[in-house]
Amino acid sequence: MHKAIKILLFLFIFFLITYFSRFLILDSIGSAFVCENNPEKADVMIVLSGNAYDRGIEAAKLFQKGYAEKIICTGKNIPAKLAKLGYPYPESEITKINLIRHKVPENAIETIVEGTSTIEESDIILDYCV
Repeated sequence: MHKAIKILLFLFIFFLITYFSRFLILDSIGSAFVCENNPEKADVMIVLSGNAYDRGIEAAKLFQKGYAEKIICTGKNIPAKLAKLGYPYPESEITKINLIRHKVPENAIETIVEGTSTIEESDIILDYCV
């Protein structure tokens, strides 16, 4: 019985440590799947939906550095929090608004209000390019 309590205590502590360090563990595993390349000049920059604010800022920085002359924003998902506030804008439009706020000319931005996932958006972009 005494041995069983030690095993249970060990398991409890192990799971407690694992639980509280889960973000560190998952981040470490996830970083193994990330591939970062240096940006290269392109005809068009494509900004997929999801995290429109941060992606918009990064796209604006690249645009200002001259990496592309045109930006295409995709995505038709409407963030629930914005919809509740009375702003039913799709993510592509939110990204566009953010780009304009960061001094990207409106005539350099195109939106494709389609796609609700990365795979859908990649198919849409492929069709657009071909």
